[in-house]
Amino acid sequence: MAAHDELFNGIQSPTITDCAVLIREVRVKIGVLSRYVTIRIYQSQKAVKPFTFELSALMRTREGELRDDDRGAESEMEALRRAIRILTMDYEDSVRRGDMPDDRWLVEQGPE
Repeated sequence: MAAHDELFNGIQSPTITDCAVLIREVRVKIGVLSRYVTIRIYQSQKAVKPFTFELSALMRTREGELRDDDRGAESEMEALRRAIRILTMDYEDSVRRGDMPDDRWLVEQGPE
């Protein structure tokens, strides 16, 4: 966390209880889908799992549900791997079953 210590220490307010810094933004395309999904990885000063991620879209499951797994991680790389897994696991399962993918499989998400 040394890279952001100075920034975290600069927040001197009793009202701010935690702070997260955007440390990486990655755009990915999944399979044959034409839209990009943005993965944003944040580092928090006080969280038990200091790295979290948010996704600009989620993959709709075959049952019409949206997978919303734990977003915390111990490292930036683990956060990226978890985000990719959330995005790809239902896509890969559906393609193996013979479903034809299209952009409707992605459901836009607002910022958290």
